[in-house]
Amino acid sequence: MAAGDGTSALTVLSENPPVRVARGTYLQQEGIKLFSRVLLLTAAVMALLFVALGRELFVAPALPAPPALSPAFQRGDTAVVARLTAELRAWSELSSAHQRAAWDHFALGVKEVVVSILLPLLTGILGYIFGTRSQDADE
Repeated sequence: MAAGDGTSALTVLSENPPVRVARGTYLQQEGIKLFSRVLLLTAAVMALLFVALGRELFVAPALPAPPALSPAFQRGDTAVVARLTAELRAWSELSSAHQRAAWDHFALGVKEVVVSILLPLLTGILGYIFGTRSQDADE
């Protein structure tokens, strides 16, 4: 139907009836339901893993207690300042190690649960559904 050729959309539709999509077999319909449930389970597991990751990342180790303010500190004693700097540097390294461990834990969870179990299951279900549909189309 080109613009200006005088045919209307109603004429085109009446000449070409809409294609009817046949409902799948009972097993195909159940396969689609199973796929949607496993997909929902996958989304829930991913959400739980992200929540666990958020909890790990935002719960940082406690800061070390500051040293008591002694008269030596108030005078600018370099030994006290150096000790405080070393404690803060150690806390920073501990916090970085904690965040790396949280990311590693999250990546391991995704690899073990989602990639190793749920995605192959989803792929198998979809392969079954579309494989049986293509067999039905060939017959």
